[in-house]
Amino acid sequence: MSITAYKARFIAVNPKKILKNEYIHIEAGTIIEVSPRILPQTERVINLGDGIIISALINTHTHLELSAFKNQISYKYGFKKWVKTLLEKRENTDKKILIDAAKKAAIELLNTGCAVCAEISTLKLTKQIFAELNFAGVWFEEKLKNDLPDNFKINKTDRIKTRQNRYYSYAGHAPHTTSPFLLAGLKKETKKAGLPFSIHTAESAEETEFITTGKGEWAEFLAERNVDYKGWGLPAKSSVSHLENLNILDRLTILVHLTFASEEDLRIIKKRGANICLCPRSNYNLHDKLPSIETILKLGINACFGTDSLASADTLDILDETAFIAKKFPEISAEKLLGMATINGAKALGIEESYGTIEKGKKAFFLYLPVKASDKKAALKAALRKQFNGKRVFIDSFQ
Repeated sequence: MSITAYKARFIAVNPKKILKNEYIHIEAGTIIEVSPRILPQTERVINLGDGIIISALINTHTHLELSAFKNQISYKYGFKKWVKTLLEKRENTDKKILIDAAKKAAIELLNTGCAVCAEISTLKLTKQIFAELNFAGVWFEEKLKNDLPDNFKINKTDRIKTRQNRYYSYAGHAPHTTSPFLLAGLKKETKKAGLPFSIHTAESAEETEFITTGKGEWAEFLAERNVDYKGWGLPAKSSVSHLENLNILDRLTILVHLTFASEEDLRIIKKRGANICLCPRSNYNLHDKLPSIETILKLGINACFGTDSLASADTLDILDETAFIAKKFPEISAEKLLGMATINGAKALGIEESYGTIEKGKKAFFLYLPVKASDKKAALKAALRKQFNGKRVFIDSFQ
């Protein structure tokens, strides 16, 4: 096997360690050394330039199936109206259109430098796309309402780990759309298989009202869709406490959004060791509100980024999330943002042994960003604020 060495002025090995003028040595798709010297066996040296190399981005929550609805649904009429319109459009759109738009969006996602993602699929249209494009991460089949199939078990093939660390698992949609029976059953089986479980939680004011009262606009919406929620054990103190009572919260659980979570909710999540996936641009568009990100970080919860879908965000680029948060919360360090965009997502998905940092033994997926900066911290800060004019270069060890 031949060794290729990549060099840049700066290399962010991990959020706490940035090197200057060193080399990443790759053999057979794996990083074998990061050092200031060129190994004697090296056959090719590629100098990417004066910018910075970071680990490949990780999108821990996206809905590729909704890509056909980019810029088609207004945010200004409220969350319930947005959801209702989205469902109507999806129900009346040909599956081929949904698949074609999903594949186009997935290619664009790869081109941003995202080699790892968690795709949430309700219609099961994106599983083949996820595999064909060699994404690492997890493809989640999402369930909602009341139905758990008889004798439900995860198929043996769902446990297969490919060389790209790709897994297939299940997600519950949300506590305000999915019965406790179904959520508990899905979580039991994914946990037994050692797989992550994803669920939207505390995303909207409508959800909070429904969970805490058992009534309101969302109750009316479920009734319109013939969803019987009478046996869901509501009201509950909050969405998070509701999930805690169902034994949903643990280190294999990814809670998505948390826009309306209280500090008490966040302390429960910390205690249980669950992960949080933040989709700030989507939250801001749909709810004109952001999660308590500073409190989440202060508590030391493993927090990562997702984009949600193109129906609620302009792009699937994780750097757009980091730039957005850097603007809204300038006190959050670039090191924290890098962790949320890379290694934290790998931890949430259970694949941190292969992804998330640029270290010996990990897969060679990394991203070069042509920033102009004189020192390490300035380079990383510029990268995560998207302050560069040239083209990013994605190094993909499986291409």
